[in-house]
Amino acid sequence: MRNKIFLIGIPNSGKTTLGKRVAEMLDIPFYDTDEMTVNKVSVENPTKFFLMALNGSFIEMQRELIHELSQSDESAIIATGAEVALINDCAMTMSKSGIIIHIKRNPEDLIDKIKKGEPPRFVIRDVTHGIDYNPSEKSVELYSEELTRYEKLADVSFNNDFGEDDGAEKLAILVKALSEKAIGNI
Repeated sequence: MRNKIFLIGIPNSGKTTLGKRVAEMLDIPFYDTDEMTVNKVSVENPTKFFLMALNGSFIEMQRELIHELSQSDESAIIATGAEVALINDCAMTMSKSGIIIHIKRNPEDLIDKIKKGEPPRFVIRDVTHGIDYNPSEKSVELYSEELTRYEKLADVSFNNDFGEDDGAEKLAILVKALSEKAIGNI
């Protein structure tokens, strides 16, 4: 049964913020695989968090969550981790069990937002070149490489260039229209 709405996209594109709001508006459950993974492992040390991300532990846990959530009979909105959506078996599972919406933001706006925002929780130091990297900013830069993969995977793209209230309202209308057309029960 295709009764899920999967929100994919890069970090800070609005998957969680909009997903929670839309789920409340439509009175259906919301799941965030990033948040679920962090809660599952209770990582308090940023270094340990980063090492788990690097060794693939987080992605593997999110992969399992995608498969688990897809098996449920309940309708739901699911915000996925940025990388896990691009794993072939996850992409196939999401496609079979729901509608995939690519939440898009202008990459330059995201980089500006990150630069103007609060300091990153941790920074990656490239000791060879003596450069510090903000992981969120780096992920936005990698977006250009992954953009076509997100667009190819998605059933539809949603430009999140609105404020939070307008964006949630417009996404709710889109989700309702898509679900009535395709799955009829959200």
